[in-house]
Amino acid sequence: MENTLQVFYRVYKRGKIVENIFHVSAFSHTMATPDTIPETESADGVTFRTHSDAMTLPAPPADGKRTSIDYRHEVDAGFYVRVMRPNKKGDVTRSWVARYTDGAGKKPKKAFALVSEMLMKDARKKAEELRDQARDERKGLASAPVKIVTLRDVYKRYIGLRTELSDTTLDGYADSLKRLDAAYEDEVAEKRRELDEWRARLTADPTRKHGPKLVEQLERELLDLERSHDPEFENVADRNVDSLDADWWARKYLHMMSKHGIASAKTSARLAHALYGAHYGNTRINPLRELKSKAVGLYNKSQPKQRIIPRKQLKIFWNWLHTQAQPAQRDFMLMALFTALRSSVIAQLRWENVNMVDKTYYVPADERGNKSKRYYWMPIPEYVYEKVFVPRYAARGGSPWVLGSPRFQEKPLVSIRGTLQGLFAVTGIHVSPHDLRRTFSTLAHQLLKNTVLVGRMLTHSLTKTDDNAAVTSGYIVHDVDDLREGYNAVAKFIIDQAIAE
Repeated sequence: MENTLQVFYRVYKRGKIVENIFHVSAFSHTMATPDTIPETESADGVTFRTHSDAMTLPAPPADGKRTSIDYRHEVDAGFYVRVMRPNKKGDVTRSWVARYTDGAGKKPKKAFALVSEMLMKDARKKAEELRDQARDERKGLASAPVKIVTLRDVYKRYIGLRTELSDTTLDGYADSLKRLDAAYEDEVAEKRRELDEWRARLTADPTRKHGPKLVEQLERELLDLERSHDPEFENVADRNVDSLDADWWARKYLHMMSKHGIASAKTSARLAHALYGAHYGNTRINPLRELKSKAVGLYNKSQPKQRIIPRKQLKIFWNWLHTQAQPAQRDFMLMALFTALRSSVIAQLRWENVNMVDKTYYVPADERGNKSKRYYWMPIPEYVYEKVFVPRYAARGGSPWVLGSPRFQEKPLVSIRGTLQGLFAVTGIHVSPHDLRRTFSTLAHQLLKNTVLVGRMLTHSLTKTDDNAAVTSGYIVHDVDDLREGYNAVAKFIIDQAIAE
């Protein structure tokens, strides 16, 4: 016959605690073994027994000083649930925690999984594994842990050594790393947020023009995103760099092409190739080496984009811009079309750099988007000065931004993607902010027949090549008045094309 303690131990090992046999806490120390950690009191005397209990443990007050509370399991020594303070959205994070004695005699608590993502029976097994591993380490039986270097580790070391990189370059690297990492959940969350915003706008204003078309488009994009999801390519940046071979990178490259296009795929693959080169040196073969072949042409330059607003569509574009675009977005597009500034520069235009008397704008050398890395004074075209700067200067209030965000007064307007989607839905004209810059340069060259002057207006570097024309261009100087005359001539040319009968 089994005695009471044997019955309890057998039932406990099967994971089924029968409280009517005896009170659990009365035997918790009776069952202790030499490797069991003496328990501290659970927070506020509250313990948990089931997964449901763990999911309902109270969180610290959102306005209190405590950031988390650890609750002990009724029986299992060293097994806890950590409940974090609610975040700004009111969400509460609960994690499984194991407590053990490490090789140094310390007793850390290690959170190893979310309660919502791991069943309690699996979490208890994992906690026991951690305790067994700690016990082996104390006895000198455990093998030394293998240092795993992730792609993110290599990336941080890579950019840390290249202190000369500009913020713009670092932003580009960060975007490439995101494409490599395939942060699917973030992409879906962002697309769903945008879709919910448009649905809310339609609910508030059912007669909103073109709203239903945009909602349908966002729904299709969300569906395509969900269909293109492949778990094999998620969380790549946190994987061991040595575990991703050439065949895997070939599949990853095709996946990036299908989701982001060939140009973005090449850019991200080039970054990965550079990271492996920095990590391996000459000790191992770079797994992306085969992607450099002529068939893939990893380092071949992509065909430059040719998209502009054709002259025959300027009138349609102009009419839509002045009848349907919101004021801030309209002025953003006018700036892009008549000054050829990059959108990142337009998004950072500040009143402190505007000279309303001389009608010029000072672009700092370190301004994001100023690829020349040289400061310069840009003459403001007369049309833009009268239609954008004068009225906005009069209504600027305390805002430092020339083009403030319509939604957030303290921030600048940084994106007109939604407006350009509306343009496409209504007119069929598909352009990006950079296409407006390309439209300016195309029309400017047609009018001025002066490549060097147009290059100056675009703030391009004209001395990078060794040919005679490039060398000569370094000796040609255009002052602010020359550029102003060119800007105004191009602006008049564009307007004449747009309003022609």
